[in-house]
Order: sequence, then structure tokens, then C-alpha cells
Amino acid sequence: MLYITALILGFLISLIQPRGKFIQFVITLILVSIMAMLMGGVSSMHSFDTSAYEWMYSFSPDTHRFEWGYIHLSYWAFTHGIPYMTFRLISYSLFLSFLYIAVRRFTPNTVMFFSLFMVFPFFVEASQVRNFFMFALVMLGSSFLTERKVWPYITGIIIIASGSLFQTSGLIYILIPVLCFFSMSTLLRISLYLLPTFALFALLSHYFLSNTLLASILSLITKVSGRSDSGSIVSLYSQGSSFSRVILYILAFALIYLLVVYGRAKENVTHVNIEKEKVLFSIMMIGIFAIPAMAGSADFERFLRNGICAAI
Repeated sequence: MLYITALILGFLISLIQPRGKFIQFVITLILVSIMAMLMGGVSSMHSFDTSAYEWMYSFSPDTHRFEWGYIHLSYWAFTHGIPYMTFRLISYSLFLSFLYIAVRRFTPNTVMFFSLFMVFPFFVEASQVRNFFMFALVMLGSSFLTERKVWPYITGIIIIASGSLFQTSGLIYILIPVLCFFSMSTLLRISLYLLPTFALFALLSHYFLSNTLLASILSLITKVSGRSDSGSIVSLYSQGSSFSRVILYILAFALIYLLVVYGRAKENVTHVNIEKEKVLFSIMMIGIFAIPAMAGSADFERFLRNGICAAI
């Protein structure tokens, strides 16, 4: 009931489009607070992931069970006597605040963003804890890249890189600053070629090729992360996947991508907003880069999901 009420409130305010910054802030604060309560309140009875995180809450950083950032944060909370569910609520509140700051730096229409976010990918991110923490930092760091000045740019790169301390796969987002050196028209041309090419490659790879290359790449990445369960990770993410799920993910991403391209063609983008547009589109392109990996596992859809989130 709380979720439905928040969703209706968010979309009503979005339709009215109030000009006052104070109204936007208050309604966004209500939405973010409700999201923090719901995401942080997912118990082990409702999610296997929560059960696993709660069971491993007492694990010390010496176990290398998770990435450096997450396990140090959780172990600090554990050693200070904070119950897991309280830690979960506080940490989700913190990273939702980071996401709000990032979104506010991109657009003043924060109510619309979080209203759409509550439709998708809210429910997935409520269980994908480390991915959400990572992506919140990627969005925050990316918002600094729009300024095109030395220190903000360096700050942005550092924040983006810190996302990999919570989810190792976040290392791929280091490519965002590189992509931002290209013009928007160049990025569009590259993406229009890569999206169908990589989708076809994923299809052929799934049915006709082995995942040896993907397994080798994953092995290297997990060594960088220092996680103790690297062997099981490589096996899990390179064993192949239900390709019906993969096709649905790719089609959904392609649809959002086409809407973004079509919408851009219909709207005049000012010079002031071109850098913001380019940064967000670069995040979408990371989703395109990840499509071949989905032949190994549908779990790589997190990159497509993050790309859709950037498109919002």
C-alpha cells in the first residue's frame, strides 16, 4: 500500500510539473524515504539474497568473501553492534542519497526519475545490494564528468572507480570518461553498429561457441577483486544461460535505446545539456558492450538494466 501510494503521488506530481524547487525536493524526499524503507526492509523471508547477506554479515575482510568496500563497511557495522537489518536500512538510505545527488546534478525533475525508478528497476535493486551501491556511485561520479574541468573530472573518475569496491564488474564503467571524449554523433554511429552486431554475436556464441574467452576474462577480473570464491563465480557466469531470458533483456534494452535515439532526433539539445546527454548515453553504451557476455549468463543483464536506468 505504501508503495502504490508513493507511485501514484510521484506520477501525479510529475504530470502537474510544479516549477518550485522546494516542492520537487519535498516530494522526492518522500519517495526516496519510502524506497529506503522498502529496499532496506526486505527480510530474509522474502529474499534469498538477503538471507545470504545476513548469514555472512559477521564475515571479516580476511575472508575476502565480498569486494573490499562492501565487506569493510558491513564488518564495521557488525563490530559496532548494528543488527543486519538496521545496517541494510542505513546503507540503502546512504546510497539512495548518493543517487539523488547524482540525478539532481543531471536534471531538476527528480520526482519523475524516482517515480519511473520505482516501476523499474526498483524491485531488482532491492535484492541486488552491491550492484545498486556500485551504480549509485557510478551515477554520482558520472555527474562530475559533465563539467569538463580538470578537478571535477578527476573527482568523477575516482568516484566511478570506487564503485568497483562494491561490485567488481563496475570496473567496466571506467570506460565512461574515455567515451566522453567522443562527440555525441560519433557515439550514436558506433552504438548503431555495435548493438545489432553484439546481439548477433551473443546469439551465435550461445549456440555455436564455447565460453572459454569469457571464463578467462572473468578469472582475471575476480583475481583483481580478491574474492575468495573466484572459482565458483567463473563457473556460474560462464556456464551458459536460458537464452529466452537473454533475448527478452536485449529486446527491452534495444527498445529503450531506440526511444532515446528517436527522442533525441525530435528534441533540440542545447549546448548546456549536450555534456549531460553524452555522459548518460555513455552509460547506456556500457550496456551494449556487455551484450556478448550475456551468452555466458543472463546475470550480466545488470549492465543493460543500469543502461536503462541512465536512459530514464
